[in-house]
Amino acid sequence: MLKHPVKQVVQVELDECVTRVAEQFFPALCASNNDPRAALRFADGIQWVKDAKSESYDVIIVDGTDPIGPAAGLFSEAFYKDCRRALRPGGLVVGQSESPLFHAGLITAMHQALRGAGFPQPHTLHFPQCTYPSGWWSATLAGKDGAVTKFREQAALNKTFTTRYYNAAVHQGALALPEFLLAQLQVASSK
Repeated sequence: MLKHPVKQVVQVELDECVTRVAEQFFPALCASNNDPRAALRFADGIQWVKDAKSESYDVIIVDGTDPIGPAAGLFSEAFYKDCRRALRPGGLVVGQSESPLFHAGLITAMHQALRGAGFPQPHTLHFPQCTYPSGWWSATLAGKDGAVTKFREQAALNKTFTTRYYNAAVHQGALALPEFLLAQLQVASSK
């Protein structure tokens, strides 16, 4: 996030040890932790969003673990309602949504929870991720006030830094879903 021209990024991590071990063993991945725009907070992310001031964030990115145990709440309608309240007009929420191949039911449940929380049209993007099961992963995003449409049109076109993989065509392609997932999402949205 800090590659973008942002004023501040707040990272909320439940377990400080995870961050400190990552800093020790993956220093290149944590190089921005000392950026003055980075604020590291060690707290429960669900509670953090619940306590957030209304309209205090532009984007909420949820990179939670699998939707079991303490992380299960990160995939709930109640959490997404708190996210929607905490987002400014035009804001986005995005969360990892597992593998479309193995977890299409989770993606469907996320779409339903997001719609139930007041996000009118969630979208799922998929991409290769060789370190996770199946090598095929996804992220599901939803916008407050129709922000996803604007994001889709501008995201890859307004890059301010070089990337090795991501570009406008990859972005558009990531939004194209396979038939089995489209069918499942269409059935779920008609309920």
